[in-house]
Amino acid sequence: MLSLRRNLFFFLIILCLIVIFQNTGVVKIRFIFWSLELSKALLFFLLLLFGFISGWLGHLVHLRKRR
Repeated sequence: MLSLRRNLFFFLIILCLIVIFQNTGVVKIRFIFWSLELSKALLFFLLLLFGFISGWLGHLVHLRKRR
């Protein structure tokens, strides 16, 4: 079972990397008073990283509530 999980994890990482590297154009982000221009690849990577971190923190909160 561990091998299946590991393989699925690596498959998802490779899939995410393919999507990131195919979207290298620049995008402009505007929020209230500021704007920022960065590549879509960097934006996707930051969003993916934010998702991993928030999921991990949510899991930790769930484990602490269980105790």
